[in-house]
Amino acid sequence: MKLIITLRKISDTSFHREYEFSEFPVKLGRETDNDVVLEDPRKIISRSHAKIEDNDGLIQVLDSGSANFTYLNGEKLFPNDGNALKTGDVIKIGDYELDVVLETLKKEVFFDDQKTMVFSSPFDSDVQKVADSITKLSEKYFYDESPLKSEMLRISIMQNIGRLTESDVSRILSEYFADKFPGKSQIKKDFSQLNIPVEDKPKVKAEPQRVYADLPKSTPDYSFTTHFSETVDIMLDTIIKL
Repeated sequence: MKLIITLRKISDTSFHREYEFSEFPVKLGRETDNDVVLEDPRKIISRSHAKIEDNDGLIQVLDSGSANFTYLNGEKLFPNDGNALKTGDVIKIGDYELDVVLETLKKEVFFDDQKTMVFSSPFDSDVQKVADSITKLSEKYFYDESPLKSEMLRISIMQNIGRLTESDVSRILSEYFADKFPGKSQIKKDFSQLNIPVEDKPKVKAEPQRVYADLPKSTPDYSFTTHFSETVDIMLDTIIKL
């Protein structure tokens, strides 16, 4: 909360000062160490006459036990008794009147970069694990020399990710990969030309010191013409391009 005080002197109409505060308490009195110094050679005003506090967002004025009292909108205040302030209120201390204006401070949130926004997300650690797994899979795919490795990877994706149910997360991931790697998947085109059923194990030419376990038979129909199949194509493109 921001407090704006316009200080006027009753005996001198030319006297006019303005103060702004966003930190509390605000001390009012004759002594020079106060936030608003009320000069008074006659010493009617106490050295520490009154103060304005912020109590959990409620701005209040308190008389500090002064000898000649503090007035709020013409009403004398009891010592150390909190009195709520609002815009338009007038505090009177000796020969001074303080016009009160209260303004709510606007909280501004700045993001230095995209990474700052990511750190504020509750899903950051989980998504980071997915990204790390895809990166490792891409490296393994790159160094693998197996024949038909793209078809085998695609079958693995279909068999494992195919178990996931449709959800907002799946949709968002699908949209992201589609936007990140636009265009039709060349892998899908090449794969359809090979006409290899998903349920069958790809025929792999034996290589020295390489053993490939039989791929399990799959009863679900992983059709390559479905929307999910297109999503898998995009993910496979992503893995290959990383």
